[in-house]
Amino acid sequence: MIKGNFKLVHQFSLLAVVALLVVIGLAALDFHYKSTIDYLTKEQKRLLLIGHKLTSIENKLLLARLDESQMVNSRKLEYFDNFKQKILAINNTADKIIAESNTKEIVKSLTIMLKTLKRYHSYVNKTLKLQKIMGFDGNSGILIELDIIEQNIKKELYSIDNKSLNILFLEIQLLEKDFSNTLNMKLAKQLLSL
Repeated sequence: MIKGNFKLVHQFSLLAVVALLVVIGLAALDFHYKSTIDYLTKEQKRLLLIGHKLTSIENKLLLARLDESQMVNSRKLEYFDNFKQKILAINNTADKIIAESNTKEIVKSLTIMLKTLKRYHSYVNKTLKLQKIMGFDGNSGILIELDIIEQNIKKELYSIDNKSLNILFLEIQLLEKDFSNTLNMKLAKQLLSL
C-alpha cells in the first residue's frame, strides 16, 4: 500500500510539474504577446503622428503655392512674406520628422522633398526678382518704361496722321497682348515679322 501511495504521489508530482511548466509557458507567451502589442501600439502612435505632420506639410505647401500664385498675380510683397513663412514651417516640420524617424523610406522621401522645396523656393525668389525688374510695384521697371515709350509712339503716329501706320501699330499691340496672355511662340514670330 505504501508503494501504491508513493506511485500516486509521484504521478501527482509529475502532473504538478507539467501544469507548472504549462502555466510558465503561458505566462511567457502572454508577456511576449503584451510586449508585442505595446510595441505595435507605440509604433502605430508614432506613425500616426508622422502622418499628421505630413498632412500639415501638405496643407502648408498648398497654402504656400497659393501665396506664390497670388504674389505673381497681385504683385503684392506680403504674399511673398507669407510664402517664405510657410516654406520655413515646412522645412522645420520635415527636419523634425527626419530627426524623430527611424524609417529609411520616410527619411529618404523627406530628404528628396526638402531638396525639391529648396529649388522651388529659389525659383520663386527668381520670379520675384524678375517681377521687380519688370515693374513689381507699378511705379518703376521695364514695363513702366515700355508704357512710356508706347505712349510716345502713339503720340508720334497720331501726329503724322498715317492711317496705315496706325493700323499696323494696333495690330502689333493686339499680337503683343495675345502673346503675353498665351506665350504662343507663333505669335512672337508673327510679331517679329511685322
